[in-house]
Amino acid sequence: MAKEFEYKNDIEQGKIVQSWHVSQSVDAFSATNQQAYDISISGSFKATSSIYIEPSVLLEQEQNYILSYDNTTGQVFKAPNSGGGGAGTSGTSGTSGIDGTSGTSGENGTSGTSGIDGTSGTSGESGTSGTSGVIPNIPNPAVRYITSTLNSGEIEVLSTGNLYSGLTWQRIGTTVTVTSIGHGLNAGDYVVIRGGADNYLYVPISNVTIDTFDYVSATSGNLNGTNGAYIPAVKSTNVGTASSTIESPNTGNVQVNSIRIYTGGTIGGNEYSLTMPQSLENGAGANSTKASSNIPVCQAYRMDTGQMEPSVYIVANTSNNFNVFPVGGLNQLRIYSIKFIF
Repeated sequence: MAKEFEYKNDIEQGKIVQSWHVSQSVDAFSATNQQAYDISISGSFKATSSIYIEPSVLLEQEQNYILSYDNTTGQVFKAPNSGGGGAGTSGTSGTSGIDGTSGTSGENGTSGTSGIDGTSGTSGESGTSGTSGVIPNIPNPAVRYITSTLNSGEIEVLSTGNLYSGLTWQRIGTTVTVTSIGHGLNAGDYVVIRGGADNYLYVPISNVTIDTFDYVSATSGNLNGTNGAYIPAVKSTNVGTASSTIESPNTGNVQVNSIRIYTGGTIGGNEYSLTMPQSLENGAGANSTKASSNIPVCQAYRMDTGQMEPSVYIVANTSNNFNVFPVGGLNQLRIYSIKFIF
């Protein structure tokens, strides 16, 4: 609530006027730090500057009178409120003038004649029908082959290896050149040909380059194609009457599964020794230490009676030569078929 002026009785002639008697007037009319006082004015009030009323203190109430202002004299008057200050009704519109007459339309121009249609081109010939898709015959990566027939005997190997197929080949006479990009083989390595000029041929390779090699075909004549295929294979070396060695190719992931050795004649002693590669990737086991020696299962059959020789045994080397597997208990006067299973 607003304050009211006090000390009126203390401001009289002959009395001492204190500062607080008049400071309330300063507080009421000060532009800064103003305090709220109830002020009543009788008579005229003249303002030479702007007048501001705080909007939040105005009372909202309908009244019968409003204030009006004379812009010439600066006087403020009370005037009757004409119905809430709403907008007056619009006056009636004047009548529209008479429309002018429309101008006459110009004549339409004549249409141009249509051009003659061009003749249709002849239809192209239909293309030939494509061949039906077929499932290709993929050679079995397991191959069985004869590595040696020396000394009237026979060494047969069953192994698996990587299949290289879809290769370009050319045969001139009996020499076939196979293109196999980055094949990694060396001259003297053996492969089993599984496509192209030959279907199943165990042969050594020669004239080796980085991307090509030659072999001697079982067929002859000038021919070429793109269906060449081969699988790398092992070979037998140092074949004797009492021993032989299996060697792996330079590459191909060849894994020897079994070996059958037919002695074909008398054995040079009571023992037959088989030497294997020392490689997990290309051979039949690491065979480099006692722990990594992959000792095969061995069986020997007498070829005079066909019976298994019960006295035959295989010896595991425990100090060196871990890739050499001697078979003992043989009779040098007999012919045997000895089987190693890895």
